[in-house]
Amino acid sequence: MKFSISFFVIFIISGCSGSHLSRTKVNNASNAWITAFKDRVFIKCLEHSYPNSDSILLLIGKTDAFNPYDGIYDYLDDHHKLIDSLGGSIPKNIPPLWVEDFKGRNTYLCSCLHYYASPKLDSIAKRTYKTYINGIKK
Repeated sequence: MKFSISFFVIFIISGCSGSHLSRTKVNNASNAWITAFKDRVFIKCLEHSYPNSDSILLLIGKTDAFNPYDGIYDYLDDHHKLIDSLGGSIPKNIPPLWVEDFKGRNTYLCSCLHYYASPKLDSIAKRTYKTYINGIKK
């Protein structure tokens, strides 16, 4: 019995080799660009949601780089206005909470997160990426 458990554990560990990471979609250039674009929209959404100087984002920024794709920001600079507009539009359109216990509060974090995961933002990011690629080819 111990042999079969040990064999199973070794089999699982050997299947988790480091080379699998290099085959993931995260390392695909188009997906990394799209992910970085969506990350920046999410971060802008949070910035617009919590604009105060004592924002939690300042505390997070002390230990978090916000986007793990080094170098991608250079490519996204041309799209800064679009990113800012998309991120800023979400907090403006959040309806007030109707639950008495939560009056005066909002659902900024969830709304930004849901927008990040939405097919709408996926579509915008893919369309923007195609524009970016076409601009490079010229």
